[in-house]
Amino acid sequence: MAEPAISGTVVERRDATRERLLKAARELFVARGYHATRPQDIAKLAGLGQGTFYLYFADKKACFIAFVVQARLELQHYVQARAFGVVGLEAFFTAQIGASLDFSAEHPGLLRAAMADVSTIATDVPDLTQTWAGEWARMVSNTIQRGVLDASYDPEIAGALLLGTIGGAVAAANRGAPRDKVIANTVRFLIRALQPQR
Repeated sequence: MAEPAISGTVVERRDATRERLLKAARELFVARGYHATRPQDIAKLAGLGQGTFYLYFADKKACFIAFVVQARLELQHYVQARAFGVVGLEAFFTAQIGASLDFSAEHPGLLRAAMADVSTIATDVPDLTQTWAGEWARMVSNTIQRGVLDASYDPEIAGALLLGTIGGAVAAANRGAPRDKVIANTVRFLIRALQPQR
C-alpha cells in the first residue's frame, strides 16, 4: 500500500517553521555571535519550543551553516542584480562595490557574522570568505584570458586581494566614510592595480 502523499499545506508549514527558526538565528548570530547564541534562545525568539529546533537542525552548527549559506545567497543575488549587464571594468567594480556597501548598510552586522572565522566552529562549515575569494579568482582568470587584467597575476591571490579590498571598502563605509568617496577610491585603486601595464 502506497504511503499517503504529504499535503502542500504540511510542507508549507514545515518550510515556514524552518524560516522562523532561521530568521531568529540570524538575529541572534548577528547580535551575539555564534558562541553566545544557544539553540533554546533561537527557538524562544522564534516563538517555538526548544524541541522544535531539533526537528529542523541537528545542532547549533547545522543552523549556523544554514544561516551562512542563506547570507551568501542573499548577497550574491543582490550584487548580481546590480551588476547585471554592466560593461567595462570600472563600471563593473563600481556596481560590485556599491552593491556590497548598500547590502551591508541594509543588513547591519550580517556579513560580519556570516564571515566569522568558521575554523573556530568546525572544519566542515563552509567558509564564506574562501567561497567568495574563489569566485573572484574565477572572474580574474576569465578576465586575464580576455586581456583585460594584467596576466602576471595569480588568480587565486588576486581573488583573495579583491575580496580583502572590498571588505576594506565596507569597513571604511561602516566607519562613516562617504559612500561615493569609498567607491571612487576603491575603484581607482583596483583599476590601477589590475589593468595591464602599457
